[in-house]
Formats: sequence, structure tokens, C-alpha cells
Amino acid sequence: MEEDDFLLKIKRLSSTGKPMNALTVKELVSQEEIKPSENKNSSECVTSEYVSSKNVHTSSLRVSSEKIDELINLVSELVISQERLGLISSQNNIPELNLVANTIQNLTAQLRDSTFSISLLPIEALTMRFRRMIRDLSSELGKEVVFIANGEDTELDKSMIETLTDPLLHILRNCIDHGIETPEERELSGKPRVGTITLKAFYSGANVTIEVADDGRGLNATTIRQKAVAKGLIDGNASLTDREIFDLVFLPGFSTCEQVSEISGRGVGMDVVKKNIASIRGSVTIDSIPGKGTTISIHLPMVLSIIDGLLVSVGDNKFVFPLAVVERIFSLKKQDVEAVFNNVIALEGTQYPFFNLRDCFSVECELPGRMQAVLVNNSDGQALFSIDKVEGKIQAVLKPLGKFYQDNKFLSAATILADGSIALVLDPNAIIKEC
Repeated sequence: MEEDDFLLKIKRLSSTGKPMNALTVKELVSQEEIKPSENKNSSECVTSEYVSSKNVHTSSLRVSSEKIDELINLVSELVISQERLGLISSQNNIPELNLVANTIQNLTAQLRDSTFSISLLPIEALTMRFRRMIRDLSSELGKEVVFIANGEDTELDKSMIETLTDPLLHILRNCIDHGIETPEERELSGKPRVGTITLKAFYSGANVTIEVADDGRGLNATTIRQKAVAKGLIDGNASLTDREIFDLVFLPGFSTCEQVSEISGRGVGMDVVKKNIASIRGSVTIDSIPGKGTTISIHLPMVLSIIDGLLVSVGDNKFVFPLAVVERIFSLKKQDVEAVFNNVIALEGTQYPFFNLRDCFSVECELPGRMQAVLVNNSDGQALFSIDKVEGKIQAVLKPLGKFYQDNKFLSAATILADGSIALVLDPNAIIKEC
């Protein structure tokens, strides 16, 4: 027992039901019995318990989501104004102005981080509602399933939590309905009668990854390929990796099931899952081993409104790489880029997949004699992107793309620069996948 822990007992001073206003506080306290607690789980009737000040209790305040959204919007506008102040400061080189600009920059960064932390919610807010659904659905289908959630304290933006609810529900229904086998089928294949579904959330740089894995029958790449060929979705002679074949289940209406279940279908509705996840700048991939199980991985940014970015230029165009994925910057010569073969370049003894942003965005202008390249991390390793010049680090306030750019898969958002011009925020993963 801690020396400051006590059990406070308050005895009834009157059984007549009359008010005890005549008693002073001093008199009341003098008749209380305070003694060290011998057993915190005692069955004695305890009116109240005194807890040491060592255990800090954090109070909470309910605030409407509209007020939080308004605060985030105001902070976003403040960030843009701070960037403009920084530009003016650098152009005029006034010591007093530089000092104020640097102070404002630091305070704005702290305010930004504090504000966005308010809008973050733990993944636990999602998993709590899934447990009952899994229990009820597995019982309805005559299956035995245990649900395990890891990393429930991982936090995401509240709007992302809301958007993820339906996609994750559909994925979990797929796991139970078409992933996990019946107890009898599992026994025949040498598996435990009870199937396992695991939801795991964890941080990866400035991103969050959510993995939903089952130990069921898995996906059969051969079957998916045959269905895709039969539907005319791919050429029969096309050379595809297993992951590329699994990605076919995200096509509208694609399914390997002969009969579509009323509950779910492995592949039915997965196009909506991918669309909803893409709407919050996320991506989703599938990995599966026949007879072993399936893992669906969702990759998401932690926040939606402001990111730290690396501003680069290609010709007269400005682009932003999310700083969280940037690993290193290389110097290149014009000859290095012109000598690239089969989209692979060797630098410092290491070969990297190589992507020229000029080709990706059809930028038509002469290559400069000296160029730079940005090395980024992605889900499959690393890749190198050639650019003309690195302009510097910025805080990018993300704005939705206009209609003209909405169909461009390589872009995730736009941002306003300090001089009022526009830069486009890149999605390196999409470029790597499509180019």
C-alpha cells in the first residue's frame, strides 16, 4: 500500500432525516473515521475513496466537432500567413524582422501540432464496435472466430475514423463469411477449429498502417486470373505478379464466388472499400497464401490538413513530396538521366527504380545541366525521382484538387505557397505503381 493511500468512511450522523446544517465542517470532519486501507477490494461499504495526488486525473471537456474543424481551418490559414511572413523576412534581411519571423514559425509549428492532436482519436474507437458484430456474425454462420486487436492506442484524425468504419466492417465481414472456414473444414485441413482475425494498427513515419489478417482459406491467384480473363479484364497472356492479380478484386463487381452472399463477398464491394480509403489519401493492398490466410493492409496519413513537405521544381512547375517519405537527396548530371535504362539507375553502388517527373507530367522543356533526385521510401522499398531543383522545406496546407486534376492519380492535393502560387502535392506510391 502507498503511504498516501487512505480509505475514507463517512458515518451517518442522524437517522431522523433532519438536515444537518447545524454541524460545522470542523465538527463533521472530527467525526469521520480515516484509516489506512488494508484491502482496496474490501467488501465493506465505502462511501468514497481518497486517492493520492500522485495519481493525476485528467479532466475532459466535450467540444463539438464543428468547433474543432473551425480551429483547424484557422490554424491552416495561420500557417499560410506564417510562410508569407518568412518569405518577406528572407527577402528584406532585417534582423528584427528575422527574429520575429523565426519566433512566429516556431510558435505556429507548436500550435499546429497541439491543434491536430486534439482531433486525433485512438483506433480503439473503431475496434470496440467490431467485436459484437464479429461474435454475432460468426455465430449466425456456425463458425468459431476469435478477434484480436493490437495497437488500439494508435491515433488517427477523427474524420478518418468515421470514413474507415464502413470499409473495415466490409473487410471483417469478408473475413468471416468467405475467409474463415467452418470448424469441420478447419479440422480436415489440420487447423484449429477456432479461426483468428487480427486487426493490427501501428505508426510508420507520419503514416498509420492498419492490417486485417485472417488465417482462413486465402485467395487463389490462379482462380482470380481465370475469372479476370473470362470477364475480359486482362489479356490471357498478361504477365502479372500475385499482388497485381489480387488487386483485381478491387474492380467493380469482381468476385470469384459463384453465389454472392447477402452478408458479403470476397471482392464484391471491394471497389467501394478502395474508393473510400482513397478519399482520405490512403491506399490498400492485399497479400494472401492459399490455405493460410489473407492480409489486407491500409496505409493512411495521420492528419488530412497540413503536412511537412519538400518543395521541388520541374521546369516552371512546383511539386511537393510529403517529407515523411523522403530519405535522401542526390545530385545528378544531365547525362545520368539521359543514360537511364529500363527505369533503373545506379548511384553510389546501389540500383534504384527511377522515375523522371518530366515524363510523368509531360513537362516539355530542356533538361538543366545539373539536376537533383529525391529518394523516397514506399511500401515495396525505395525509389528515386529526378527533379530540377529542391526549393526547400515547407508546411503544406492541403487543399482539394479542382476538377481539372481530379482524375490524375499521381496527385493527392494542392497547396498555396508563400508567394501565392500553387504547388501540387505528389503521391509517390501511385507514381511508382502506375509508371
